[in-house]
Amino acid sequence: QLNMLEHMPLFLLLMWLHAAFISIPQATWLGGIYTASRLIYPIIVGGRLGREIPMKIMPITFTGYIINVYFVGSLVWSTLK
Repeated sequence: QLNMLEHMPLFLLLMWLHAAFISIPQATWLGGIYTASRLIYPIIVGGRLGREIPMKIMPITFTGYIINVYFVGSLVWSTLK
């Protein structure tokens, strides 16, 4: 929950900038993937917390990081062209 709250402002800013300057459909798809991965989070974690939780949520966390890095990279690349 807190991880999502920490990353959501950055994600929204990058997604909106990507939509405004790069591609609306691409921002829509990547935003949907990001949101879907965050919706899966409580299902994967489940009702019990334990030591195996960090390994279960790594794909969700890395999905968000990869999408944010892609947004930043595409924005930087478009300004350098």
